[in-house]
Amino acid sequence: MTELVGYQLVDQASNVIQSWGGVIGQCPGVPDILSLPNGDQVHCPAIGAPYGEWTLQPWNMSPPAPTPDSLIAYAEIAQTSHLAAGATFDLGGVSILCDGANSTRADLALLALFGQSVPTGQKSWIDNNGVVTSLTGAQCVTLAMLAGTWISDSYTFMVSIMSQIGAGAITTTAQIDALSWPTT
Repeated sequence: MTELVGYQLVDQASNVIQSWGGVIGQCPGVPDILSLPNGDQVHCPAIGAPYGEWTLQPWNMSPPAPTPDSLIAYAEIAQTSHLAAGATFDLGGVSILCDGANSTRADLALLALFGQSVPTGQKSWIDNNGVVTSLTGAQCVTLAMLAGTWISDSYTFMVSIMSQIGAGAITTTAQIDALSWPTT
């Protein structure tokens, strides 16, 4: 993939005589007046039109390869999205959608404490779709354990991604996009 970054005056052998632009994401306009090496001036030059021995051509560049730090930042965003999307956990016939956000982790810890203290007690869980489900204390413990394992697996997977980036095995955002994050 290339991006238009400017314009170049080239001779018949494709040697660059003069350039305008050259910065990814910042393409200048076509020069208003083109000064040719023979001293002639062309007002309002057209791209690709011959001017004696020279032609004004578009200048395309490939964006630079992402750095390891930018790949890690990209992977962190992917991890956050993965955790925010959540997973569905089966609690013995009751399906619960649960995300891995920090606030949810705190809720799960409190539910696990409740469930350990009162296994037959009842608590309401509101999932990411707004569905309210009554859970027993024992189901609260199970949900906390299942979700906690999924969240932990997601962090372990992120460590693996970071290692692969550091080793040079992952060098593009497309490779990160193609990864399969842990499921339940």
